[in-house]
Amino acid sequence: VGSQYKTGIYWQEPSQRSTVVKFLNKKQKEAPKKIAVEAHEIYGFYHAEEYHQKYLEKNPQGYCHVDLNRIDDKEFDQLTREEYQITQLALTEVPFSGKYDNFFEDGIYVDVVNGEVLFTSKDKFDSGCGWPAFSKPVNEDAIIKHRDFTHGMVRTEVRSSKANSHLGHEFNDGPNGTKRYCINSAALRFIPKEDLENEGYSEYLSLFDQKD
Repeated sequence: VGSQYKTGIYWQEPSQRSTVVKFLNKKQKEAPKKIAVEAHEIYGFYHAEEYHQKYLEKNPQGYCHVDLNRIDDKEFDQLTREEYQITQLALTEVPFSGKYDNFFEDGIYVDVVNGEVLFTSKDKFDSGCGWPAFSKPVNEDAIIKHRDFTHGMVRTEVRSSKANSHLGHEFNDGPNGTKRYCINSAALRFIPKEDLENEGYSEYLSLFDQKD
């Protein structure tokens, strides 16, 4: 769920180092791939505020939570390397490189992981930022938002509500006082209006009968 939430094992005393290394070496032999666990002496540790004590007990669907029962491994297998890195590791694609940046055909945009409907072309606009921009999601239940303190900034991260895919960030500089949802192309799959019925999204056809 992003670089700020890496899995790690940290020791306080030098004598504990050998125990950690021995444990990780044992687990590595059992794992089919290289394990991604950082290990080093603890530093920069401080007591978190009360709100973050036992955070997952208080917020079972919070931003640190990934419900592995909700996603089939096969859904991850279908992702390209870039799609996986962006949706699961919260990386960001190079600006102006995404296939939906300068793309404005009628249709809907779904989560590339599980097909959850997230945005529609009716709310897409050219922001010039280098990533697809939307003024709002298809509905507020489609996304979840979290504070993001990475890269020395304070931003609002946007994730899909069902697959918990990292999508991008929300900003307050959209057209006519709206939001700007700055979204990675690789986190999305576009379904043209003419294919909605065949792909099982016929309920969204009515959106394109409405006048702006």
